[in-house]
Amino acid sequence: MALTQLSALDASFVRLEEPGVHMHVTLVAFFAPDARRPPPSAESLRAAVAARLPLMPRFRQRMVQPPAGLGDPFWVDDPDFRLAAHVESYTGAGEAMSLKSFRALTDALLSDPLDLRRPLWHLVLVPRLEDGRIGLIGRFHHAMLDGTSAMELGLVLFDASDAPPPEVEDEEEWAPAAVPGRARLAAATVLAQAGLLGRTAARVARTARAPDAAASAGLTLLTRVSAAVREDVLAPAPPSHLNRPVGPARTVALRRLPAPALVALKKAAGVTLNDVGLALVAGALRRLAVAVGERPRALKAMVPVSRHPAGDRSRFGNAVSFAFLELPADEPDPAGRLALVHERSERFKAARRPAATALAVDALAAVPAPLRTPLARAANSARMFNLSVSNVPGPRRPFRLLGAELDEAYTLAPLGAEHTLSVAFFSYRDGVHFAFQADPAALPEVDGLPDALDAELGALLSAFTPARDAESPALTTDN
Repeated sequence: MALTQLSALDASFVRLEEPGVHMHVTLVAFFAPDARRPPPSAESLRAAVAARLPLMPRFRQRMVQPPAGLGDPFWVDDPDFRLAAHVESYTGAGEAMSLKSFRALTDALLSDPLDLRRPLWHLVLVPRLEDGRIGLIGRFHHAMLDGTSAMELGLVLFDASDAPPPEVEDEEEWAPAAVPGRARLAAATVLAQAGLLGRTAARVARTARAPDAAASAGLTLLTRVSAAVREDVLAPAPPSHLNRPVGPARTVALRRLPAPALVALKKAAGVTLNDVGLALVAGALRRLAVAVGERPRALKAMVPVSRHPAGDRSRFGNAVSFAFLELPADEPDPAGRLALVHERSERFKAARRPAATALAVDALAAVPAPLRTPLARAANSARMFNLSVSNVPGPRRPFRLLGAELDEAYTLAPLGAEHTLSVAFFSYRDGVHFAFQADPAALPEVDGLPDALDAELGALLSAFTPARDAESPALTTDN
C-alpha cells in the first residue's frame, strides 16, 4: 500500500511542538438533549464514531518519521489503536458536572499535549452539565486538519438529522497495514522528493512553451511577493504584553454574541461580517491594554486564509495561507476602528497578498529538511505577529450528536512559543462564538476579555444603530 506523507505545511505544525507549545486545535461544544432519546454516553458516542471510522482514516493512523531526518513524517496505521482510549467520559451515569468544573476540565485538557506516538485526536464527553446540556471537548492535532477541513470532518462526525447512526463496523474486522521499516520509509522519502522535482520541472517546461505569458505572470507575482515580504516579513510586530514566553498551562474564556447584532452592524457600516469580528477583537484588546496599564497600540494579527477550492470535501490536511493584518487597537473611536479594519482588509485583498504568502507556504517543500524546523519557528515568532485571530464560518444547518442538537460551539487555535493569546470566532446559526485561549500565568487578565467584547459590541451598536434598535432584544449580548 502506498504511503501518505504529511505535506510540508502539515508537518510544520509537528515541528512547532515543544515543551509548553501544544499544537492541537480544540472544539468545545454544548448540546441540548433530545427528550425522546436517551442522553449520549461514552459507549454510544464510541459506537457512532466507530461507524464512521472508514470515512476518517486518520483516526486510526499515527505518524512515523523517516530515518535520519530525511524528510517529513508519514501516516501509517496504528496496530495498537483502541477507540476507547480516544473517546472518554470522566463522569458517572446521571452525574451532573458544574459549569465551573467543565471549564476546569477544558483547561486541563488544553494544557495536556496529544501523544505524537498515537492517533492525534481525543474526545471527552460530559453527558450531563448542571444546566441540563451535554458538553463535548475535542482535540485534533493541527497536522491533521485546519478550520475548513475540521468543518468537513464535523459533517461526518456529527449528524445532520435525528436519524439513527449508521451500522457499526466491527473493530476486530479492521486489519491495519504493516508498519513500514526504515528502508521503505527512506525510499518513500526519496520518491516524494523526486516527485517534487518532477513537478518543478513540469512548471519550467510550461513556462518555456509560453515565455511572454509566463514573464507577465511572473512579474505580477513578483510584485505581490515583494509587497508581502516588505509588509508581512520585514515589518516586525510591535512590542506588546501579549508576547512573552508561555508555559504548558492553558485556559479559555468564551462568549457567544447574537448574530443578528453583528449582521446589523455589517449592514449599517457597509462592511463584511469578518470585518465586524476583527473590529470587536481590536476593541476588546484595546480595553485589555488599558486594564493592564499599557498604552494601546496597533497589533499585528496573523489571520489564516483558507485555500480549499470551492466544493472541496477534504476532511484532513491543511490548505491555508496566512494574512498579516494590523488591528487598530490604537484607534480610540469604535466606528473608526471598524472603518480601519475594513479599509485594511480590502487593501490586502485587492493586492492579492494571500496568493503571495501561499507561494511561501508552498516553498516549504523545497527547503532542506534540517532547515524546516528553525524556519517554521521563526515564522511563528513574536517578531512576525502579536497574536492569531481565526474566523471559521460554520454550517447554516443544525448539527446533532446522537439526537442532541448543537447549541454552542467554540473553536480554539493553539498558542505559539511567544504568544500568550489566540482568538477564534465561529459562526453557527444565530450566534457568533468567540473563544480566547491563553496561558493563565502569562496573561491572567484573559478572563476580562468576554466582558470587554460585550462592551465593544455595545459601543459599536450605539455608533451605528438608532437608540431604539440598540435596545432591541435581538441586539443584546448573549451571556
